[in-house]
Amino acid sequence: MPIKKKWFPYNKDTVSKISKGQGVYEIASCDGSIGYIGRGQLQSRLSSHFLGGSDPIPQACKFRIEKLGSKKRAEQRERALLKSYSKKNKGKLPPHNKRMG
Repeated sequence: MPIKKKWFPYNKDTVSKISKGQGVYEIASCDGSIGYIGRGQLQSRLSSHFLGGSDPIPQACKFRIEKLGSKKRAEQRERALLKSYSKKNKGKLPPHNKRMG
């Protein structure tokens, strides 16, 4: 089941206002195609996907997050999100996910 939260514009100003807590996130292109599903310390991980960051996602346009209370819970939820995405997309992961968590 995907994250059922509001999409936010993917820019440095918006990301700078995001919680530093643990959670999961989806990054999408402007047409809504999910490019990446991730987890971790939200503000830091989202910042790493800007162009020039350590893990850039060039077509990133918007994102949504789900805050979770612990790293373990975020890992579990990320696996569930990737599994759900894969099931709906004939075994494929989002283009920028190289592993199944």
